[in-house]
Amino acid sequence: MRRSPLAAAVLATAVVMLAGCATPSTQPEQTAAAAPAPDATPSTTPSSEVRVVGAAERPPAAFSGDCEAAISAAELGEALGYEVIGYTARDLRWTRSISAAGGLSCEWEGGRLDIIPRAGLGEAELQPGSQTYYFGACDYACAWVWEDESLWVSGSSWGAEGRTREEADAAAASVGPAVAESWRSSDDLWARDRTGWLPILTCDDIAAAVGEQLGSDVTAAEAGYHDPAGAATEIADAASRMAWCSLSDDDGEAFVVVRADAGIAWDVPWEGLGEPIDLGIPGIDSFVKDKGGYTVWRVYELTDGVNGVSAEVSNEGRWSEQQIATAVAAAAASDFQL
Repeated sequence: MRRSPLAAAVLATAVVMLAGCATPSTQPEQTAAAAPAPDATPSTTPSSEVRVVGAAERPPAAFSGDCEAAISAAELGEALGYEVIGYTARDLRWTRSISAAGGLSCEWEGGRLDIIPRAGLGEAELQPGSQTYYFGACDYACAWVWEDESLWVSGSSWGAEGRTREEADAAAASVGPAVAESWRSSDDLWARDRTGWLPILTCDDIAAAVGEQLGSDVTAAEAGYHDPAGAATEIADAASRMAWCSLSDDDGEAFVVVRADAGIAWDVPWEGLGEPIDLGIPGIDSFVKDKGGYTVWRVYELTDGVNGVSAEVSNEGRWSEQQIATAVAAAAASDFQL
């Protein structure tokens, strides 16, 4: 399988993490422009009532989470040129970013369809490198994208040997408008309030803020998924202003992996997995669980009631696990701004 151009080199102890679309891998750099709060971009008729989704709320899933309501398996199969078997919504545990944008991710034997309302994406876009990677030459997964002012729709087929870019784009031209037609008859009108969301952060921002709390120089490297996450996860991550970083001390020893997501408080701790812990930082609720995805270190999940931060914390370096977790929590309390 072709690897992402920025292959992960975060930690030698990396192990499988079930997140994103499958297992984590480094992904091409992504940023999202700040969007107004609320971002009112009605997706259908302007006469319909638009619900404002709170800054810390989970948006409603497109088509109420019903893949058949978006496009039937029969119609999808006709567009793709093969029978679509086992067509269903993906396990919501692994579509956190897409869910945070109000999206719907559907899968079948050999493929996937992702549908995300523009209201959930704001001004987020895939970076040019990702556009080329996913929607250039057909490789292991022959992916395509279709979009209009209301929806962003992408699909991919595994084991697409022999398929051409032209065939993939023809599928997009058939599936995209069919999904959009279904969307026009739905009542899924909402706008996103982004009040209190984290700003767009760089790993250097996070390193500086955590280093300030620890009283030491800290360096950062981009972290990410082990294998390409898929275009939908990448653009949804950008919509959540996701920053994912490995921090090292001045000896070059990695001591924490930090991931920050705006507006994700509804899923902290993830799947309810975590015991409450008091780190003594006002305004921050903290939880801890035994094992992370990149490392064998424990994971601390933090929220200020709107945003979410996770920290996989080493217990073998110059700082104790508690010191590191508390430093990350204090930095998060100030939105990682010095």
